[in-house]
This record gives sequence, C-alpha cells and structure tokens, in this order.
Amino acid sequence: MMDKKRCTAIVLAAGRGSRMESDVAKQYMLLRDRPLIWYALHAIEVSSVIDDCILVTSAEDISYVKKDIVNSYKIANDKIQVIYDAVAIDENSYSPDSELEKFGVKKSEYYYTVSSLFLHKNLKTIILAVSELKRRDSHAFKPLVVSGIGGRKRDELDQIIREHSLEKDIIFTSFIEDSERNMLYRNCKAYVFPSLFEGFGMPPLEAMVFEVPVLTTKCSSLLEVTGGLCNYVDNPLDPAEWADKLEGELKLPDREEVCALMKKYQNKNIAEQYIELFREL
Repeated sequence: MMDKKRCTAIVLAAGRGSRMESDVAKQYMLLRDRPLIWYALHAIEVSSVIDDCILVTSAEDISYVKKDIVNSYKIANDKIQVIYDAVAIDENSYSPDSELEKFGVKKSEYYYTVSSLFLHKNLKTIILAVSELKRRDSHAFKPLVVSGIGGRKRDELDQIIREHSLEKDIIFTSFIEDSERNMLYRNCKAYVFPSLFEGFGMPPLEAMVFEVPVLTTKCSSLLEVTGGLCNYVDNPLDPAEWADKLEGELKLPDREEVCALMKKYQNKNIAEQYIELFREL
C-alpha cells in the first residue's frame, strides 16, 4: 500500500474550496447544500497535513481560486498545483434552426444564458435588465431564453417576472440536449452570463466558440478564464448598466484568439497535465 501522504492529492471543484470574500459570495456558500460546504471546508483542513499538493481545477498561477486558498488558509503557494477545467464542445453538432420555433424565438432575436437558478448566478439582475429595455421601448429589447436546472430561486424569479409583466419575454427551457443548447448559442443576438461567482465558468467560453457576442462580469475567475475576449459590465448588480451595454454595439469574439484560448482547455492538454502531476506524486 502506498504511503497515505505520498498518494494524496485533494481535488477541489472549481471555486468550492476557496473562501468567498464578498457579501454576495458569502451568500453563495449559504445557498449550497451543507454536505458540500462540509466537504470543501474539510478538504482545506486536511490539506494542512498533506505533503504533496492540492489540485485546483481552475486557471494558471494567476488563478483566482489559488490566490484565495493561499490568502485564506495560509497554504504554501508551491503546494498548490493548478490545472484548467477541460472544455469540450462540438461546434458542428447542433439542432436545425427550425427548432427555434419550439422555444418561441427567431434567429438573432433573443438573448441566451445557460445557468442554474442559484442566487450567485444573478439571473434576477439580467431579468431586470430585460425589463429596463422594455420600459425604454428600446430597439435592444428582446426575450431572454434561460437553459438550466437546479437551484431554489425559481419562485422568486417567477414573482419578478410577473411584477414586471415579462411572462412572454423570459423563457425557461429546463433541461435540453447539447445539440439544442448549441443551436440556441449560435442563433442568439448575444449570450449573457451575469454570474457573481465562478471558480471557472464554461458557458461564456462555449458561447464564444459559436462566434456570438458575449456579455458577462469580471467577477471572481470570469475575466481570467475568458481571456478578456468578452464584453464586460463593471457593476454586475446594476440592471441599467446591463441594459446600456445591450443597447450598445457588442464586439464579436475574435475567432483566432478564441481558438488559441480554447487550446488551453483541450481534453488532451488537460489529461497530460494530470498524468504529469500523478507521476510527480
């Protein structure tokens, strides 16, 4: 049997093991299931006696998650090995555009987001931004399509939708197949991702692969992981700023830059980094 300390590497799901410093991020922790919180905190406690490393599935040495662990738990910088999440999406696999009818939208005539319904995903703000565009009678007013399951905030979101008369303007798809999601990515006017806390953040990357404008936040790891290639809001909690950005001209992602960025997240590259790490333990 291998020595316990020599064979141990703790894998932290992106962001879950790090200390959240903002009030919003602390609320995120309160919304997670208790067993998950216990696991994350227990992992950090155990890490203090591990000789080898903690493995963080986030970005490089500038990693938000890595910095947070180092600063919060006083773990040596060289004890943490950072490896990206792998991102695999087939841009040639998508449903026919005719299936847009199923969701009641037309090509380039809707905004799209892939998100669970937890508080930190900040869907409330983007729904209020749609309401603001409607109030302004703006040319940028379009319905918002939301794909995703999980979370406990659907009732609250439904109430906001009713209060702002957006019943026909906010469309929840619930679970959909990857091919349907990809179709919605490639045909949206813009992809919006208002999240306040991510340890990584795959959806904006996936959307950029389909060459649509992406509007997101600079919170936690998002600016780092997206390589600065998206459009960004400064205040993620301000519906008016989201509305202003959507009314403006959003830049398209540069295909060459996106391809270069996505190479970092290829399965083969990530697998090789894991293999190299395991060899060193």
